[in-house]
Amino acid sequence: MHLHHSTLSFGDEVPFHQFDIQLRLLFSPSSPNELRTALSFFQDFLPRSSVFLLQIEFHQPTPLKNQTFLNTHVHLAKEFEKLVLSDDRFEVVAPVHLGLVCFRRKGPNSVNEDLLKRVNARRKIHITPTVVRDKYIIRFAICSRYTTLEDVDFAWREIQLVSSGMLP
Repeated sequence: MHLHHSTLSFGDEVPFHQFDIQLRLLFSPSSPNELRTALSFFQDFLPRSSVFLLQIEFHQPTPLKNQTFLNTHVHLAKEFEKLVLSDDRFEVVAPVHLGLVCFRRKGPNSVNEDLLKRVNARRKIHITPTVVRDKYIIRFAICSRYTTLEDVDFAWREIQLVSSGMLP
């Protein structure tokens, strides 16, 4: 790979303004650390000013956006908690923090283990287990910035349907 004036070559000439798109396609960074690693790999091939601009664009802290992001997750988690509490078959077993709701179906651990396996086997949503003080707990985490209230409602409907034995 080498740089020619304002083009970057990956075998074919790529205009420099498309570099950030190429970088995203090649690395699909899911965190600032992954992008920082990718940029450090490419910095020898780019003019210093370009790397600096890319780093500012992707790494400049934006407290307002981060706060909004967290507030949305907390709000959605609280909405999921309300849904869990509205069903007498379930209980919330820990305070909701950020985007995590820990809940379980009332009854033996085997019921919760089976519920989790059946929900995950359907591959429509993914929930994770944990065990605290010999209680099998199901964790519902809101992680994506694209999660909406409709997604939370959909997830709860899936859990209810599988829990009711309506679906395999």
